[in-house]
Amino acid sequence: GHEPSIVVSSRTVAAPTRRVHRPTGTPVTVLPPPRRPATTRPTGWRRDLALYWSAVPPALLGELARSDVVLLQEYEEPRSDLLAWWALGRRLPVLASFQGGIPPWRPAPVEERVRRACVRRLAGVLVGGSDEADRVRSAYGLDPARVHRVVNPVDTAVWVPRDRQAARARLGLSPTAQVVAWHGRVDVRRKGLDVLVEAWRQVCTALPDADLHLLLVGAGADEPELRDLLQGSRGVQWLAEYASAEQVAERLAACDLWVSASRHEGLAVAPLEAMASGRAVVVTDAPGARDVVGSTGEHGGALVPSESSEALAAAVLSALADLDGLADRGRAARRRVEDAFSVPAVSRQLAAAVAAATSGRRRRAGAAS
Repeated sequence: GHEPSIVVSSRTVAAPTRRVHRPTGTPVTVLPPPRRPATTRPTGWRRDLALYWSAVPPALLGELARSDVVLLQEYEEPRSDLLAWWALGRRLPVLASFQGGIPPWRPAPVEERVRRACVRRLAGVLVGGSDEADRVRSAYGLDPARVHRVVNPVDTAVWVPRDRQAARARLGLSPTAQVVAWHGRVDVRRKGLDVLVEAWRQVCTALPDADLHLLLVGAGADEPELRDLLQGSRGVQWLAEYASAEQVAERLAACDLWVSASRHEGLAVAPLEAMASGRAVVVTDAPGARDVVGSTGEHGGALVPSESSEALAAAVLSALADLDGLADRGRAARRRVEDAFSVPAVSRQLAAAVAAATSGRRRRAGAAS
């Protein structure tokens, strides 16, 4: 087994500070942030080098040197580049993760020159979605054995099926209403909220006499834009705040169906939370979506083309027309999360990745002895 520890940086501390993560007892070290370059506004190559100068907190290397294996967040960052080389000389395996989902951006020229070599020197990369796994293998020429599928975990003891009618009573919804839900960060472009709102209008037009409700939960920089989009929309209840898990869970319990129109994701947690709560989902074919619901929606969900409000509306209408089928799909969705995305399932995925990364180190140590 392994004894984990967490190292983070924060502007709230001026010196290394030791803390404990209370729920698990895991030690947490909080370091001051990385140094800033002396030049206030570096330009050209100085600006590019400044990315690396400020990538690693001064005390980080000493903390990591006491480890047997390092798990680093994000492999397409200067910090990962530096630590890949630093750890190589110490035969310290470094695994780096990233969920993907953001369209490729152009890195700084210095990063372009070194990134491929640095990623190839990692002991392995941890990837949630199959789309990102394919991309990183192709972009960096990685051996498939070093690309490990480790998905986002969902606590299936927290996200559980709840009584629908009790939740509706608390939210003031009719027992016979038809209720659709979405939760997440309010980012109109990435989350496709413009497509979702338009699809909802089409659903309402198709069912003029139905008691329809769309429950939205989430906050973000695009709240003003979403408010404008929602003008004149029927049956919308929006909890526009950073909601607690309990607030989200109550709305998931109240709904018949969860929907997403995302354009870009890595491997989204929100639909998994809905599925763990026993709700069928309709999602657009964004990166990672097939990993969640299957290519044909066999795991309690329906997959529709991105950017198509018509396809999304049609899938919602079809689902609402078959409430018994929705209940069956909700049970299948729960099983999918338990089998592939629960904490025990992801623990096994992570353990396999760590074992693969450390096996070479153990072989070298045995040969040296």
